[in-house]
Amino acid sequence: MSAEVTADELLPPVLGAWEQKSQLLPLVFGKLQLDRKLTVLEVGSASSSTVEFFSRFNCRLHFADLFYSDILQNPTKFNSQAKLTAAFEKAFDFPLGTKLDLCLFWDLFNYLDAKQMAAFCTAIKPYLHSGTQGHGFGLRNNAASLSNYQYAIKSTDALVVSQRQTKQTTLYPLPQGRLKEQLSCFSIGRGLLLKDGRQEMLLSSPL
Repeated sequence: MSAEVTADELLPPVLGAWEQKSQLLPLVFGKLQLDRKLTVLEVGSASSSTVEFFSRFNCRLHFADLFYSDILQNPTKFNSQAKLTAAFEKAFDFPLGTKLDLCLFWDLFNYLDAKQMAAFCTAIKPYLHSGTQGHGFGLRNNAASLSNYQYAIKSTDALVVSQRQTKQTTLYPLPQGRLKEQLSCFSIGRGLLLKDGRQEMLLSSPL
């Protein structure tokens, strides 16, 4: 079995990367039916580590690198909610009938303001189903800082973390209570507070 990959460019392994163990990732994979074909969305760069990990499964792997998109890099281009929603819809331009089983959001939600979050939810909802699972990182509170990291999957219980090479874009950190209010397309299940103030989160579709 092997993963079918949709990505503009596959990035090589990053020098200086380190491993971060995860207690919630095993729970995410435990909820998936790994004996059938999976459809996976990764909102970061197409890393060789993530592709190698998913190559052991029968899956379709979509990369939509929102961190380097105009949505975050040039937000003033989108001067209306309609244009913002259209930009997310273009990023999620998956084949007709696509239903996502797993979404790897990393720390994306900390970079979306309220209007961007609403547009994001509108654009991704058509691709969700009642069994869609998600994983991401929030913050304990507004005062917590967020390092400029990028992530990849190493194993079912570990991530590969590295320093992002570009300038960090504007942050809109939300504690879990506020995030629950704005993230209408997912429910936040379990959360785990990490030492650096991040909150690792297990997400599921409320459909």
